[in-house]
Amino acid sequence: MKNLSFSAPGSVILAGEYAMLFGKPAIASAVNFYATASCSQKTHTSEDKVTPLIKEEIKEYLRKRNLLNEEKSYTFQFASDIPASDVFGYDDARTVVMVALMLKKLSKKTFSHEEISTISYQIEKKINKKELGIHCTVSTFGGLVYYRKEFEFLKNISSLNMKIPKTIEENLFILDTGKAEESNEELENFVGKLYNTYTKKTESIFNEIEKTTKRLVVAMAKEDKNFFKENIKRHERLLEDLGVVSEFTKRVIKDIEQFDETKIIGNGGRKNRSGFLLSYCENEQELKKIIGKYKLSYFPFRQSVKGLEEKTI
Repeated sequence: MKNLSFSAPGSVILAGEYAMLFGKPAIASAVNFYATASCSQKTHTSEDKVTPLIKEEIKEYLRKRNLLNEEKSYTFQFASDIPASDVFGYDDARTVVMVALMLKKLSKKTFSHEEISTISYQIEKKINKKELGIHCTVSTFGGLVYYRKEFEFLKNISSLNMKIPKTIEENLFILDTGKAEESNEELENFVGKLYNTYTKKTESIFNEIEKTTKRLVVAMAKEDKNFFKENIKRHERLLEDLGVVSEFTKRVIKDIEQFDETKIIGNGGRKNRSGFLLSYCENEQELKKIIGKYKLSYFPFRQSVKGLEEKTI
């Protein structure tokens, strides 16, 4: 196991933002960016700030099960081409590959994907109390994942036996409008206050988001790009109704809607920029004009059907 390493993809929540925090479903996909964990016996090699925390958690996990084998000391390294944003599950993918590598290196045993995903989620939960587990699951298993959490003890995270059809995927792009001024916590607190103040109206929006999320799954299953586009647009309008899309981003979206559809992914942003957009666009040249007009950046969306993989060199 001298040259052992693990890789895992990043992930994106395609639909269900905010509503998933209130018991509604979400759908997420692995994306074609990868995190990699490797290790060395060179003790002078530096580790990042999070790695020692993960290492101690794994050692304690193995120690309790009498599986810890500490005959050698390893330094663990992490590398990634995943965009450094929680929108793409950067932190979760890092934790998944680190957990997988440390478990095997420190115990000399192989662990199931299910156990690796669960341990990763528990560690992420200690780092971020609001961690949901969906990104850890997608990075571990790859493909499409359906998520629904009604209570901490009643949660459904299921890999779907399907992928985004090529006729839809080839027209999907990710646009970067720029980092939101608000933190995720501020935006989630805003929606929480909205729910507490205007419960009936907000619950109605969440119910409609649930419908569009399920319809997007149906559209992918049936390879119906028109139904997919229709529900991308509907989902975006519902997020605008929640007040999590800035006026600048609305202008960008309105321009794109002259020829195709788009929606925010992630928590958006209210004041100026709203992070990333998922755009369905059959005419990339028209999209480039909008990109140029607003001085934005973009790249093709490419799913990953691969999850966590062990590699040896």
